[in-house]
Amino acid sequence: MRKLGILPKARFTPPDSVTRVLVISLTKHVGDIVMMLPLLEELKSACPHVELEVAVTSNIASFLQKISYISQVHGINVGSTSLPIFDRYRYIWRLVRYAIRELANKDYDVCLLPRWGIDPTLSAYLAFLTNAPIRCGQDPREEKYMADDFSGTERLMTMAVRGGYGLPEAIRELRLLPSVGLLSHLDEVASQTKKTKTLIAFAQSTDWDGLCIRLGLRPDIKYGVIAPGASHGSRMWPPERYSEVVSSLRAKYAFPFLIVGSVGEIVLGKTIEVLSDGAAISVIGQTSLTETTALLSHAEVFIGNDSGPAHIAAGLGVATVIVSVCPKTSLLEGPHSPSRIRPVGPRYKIVQPNVATRPCDEICNANNAHCILDVNIEAVIQEVEELMLS
Repeated sequence: MRKLGILPKARFTPPDSVTRVLVISLTKHVGDIVMMLPLLEELKSACPHVELEVAVTSNIASFLQKISYISQVHGINVGSTSLPIFDRYRYIWRLVRYAIRELANKDYDVCLLPRWGIDPTLSAYLAFLTNAPIRCGQDPREEKYMADDFSGTERLMTMAVRGGYGLPEAIRELRLLPSVGLLSHLDEVASQTKKTKTLIAFAQSTDWDGLCIRLGLRPDIKYGVIAPGASHGSRMWPPERYSEVVSSLRAKYAFPFLIVGSVGEIVLGKTIEVLSDGAAISVIGQTSLTETTALLSHAEVFIGNDSGPAHIAAGLGVATVIVSVCPKTSLLEGPHSPSRIRPVGPRYKIVQPNVATRPCDEICNANNAHCILDVNIEAVIQEVEELMLS
């Protein structure tokens, strides 16, 4: 394709100064994108002259299009990424077509691939299709606990970064910047407790009074937020337990809870609303992601599973309690380990099962709530109260 002129000729010599950067993250999960925001913020702060573009899936694009310092957001319809091998090649062909149509004449100086470990969305393929002389990502060979269906993607990069064990993924992603010379120094410790400025800007840009009128809320009312959904059934704490938690906290603190989530979780939200006898009110399906961010920013406390809203709440600095499926005895680098996927922010607690429930070992392999059932209601309430007093 390069020889035929369909794709631009490869560039092998890094530029004297970087003027255009493409960040690629083809995940469909909001939490993964929120973990990427500190990298975007630091990059633009350290290099304000750089023209920054981002390539994400089409379902995420509208969220990032509201960020003023991003020059262009590429929303790519990638379809499914969890199908048999033949369909994975079709997925790669979609990336090829998009690169030919939209990226062929961009002349990026640097492509960054933030995800740590294995690259299940094959973002490295899209980076390789540009003519960027620097393509830097996490080395997939660092991942020890997940199978790599498309091994060898590190060869599509010019730099494959290793290390960062024990750091949350958001900070591991930040480590790409000094690796390519876009950041002179990274304070890995201080970065873990910073609020995410982009999320705060999203919240502040929302018409708060108008949103409250539409949802039937008083603008000055105190409330908490729960997000009972998750991307996998094993990571979902039962709705009955959420209803007991909010009922108990409502009785003690005299404020209600709002239930947020994706459109597919409307029934779940209504179930908790009924079970809690009105202590929690569902607004699922009534707010955009930006409006949900605004709701979270005004909350007294947030309680939820490991999901996008949890990362947003923590990044806003809201008192955040996350119910994790990962037992305390699990591997430090396991795919659901809180040491790895914990959020960035100053005020959060993670409640975990003490041990895995048989037959699970270090990773919950169930399709529905299983190991997470070891987290009891009292433990969650205790963490909420400690955070609210801090």
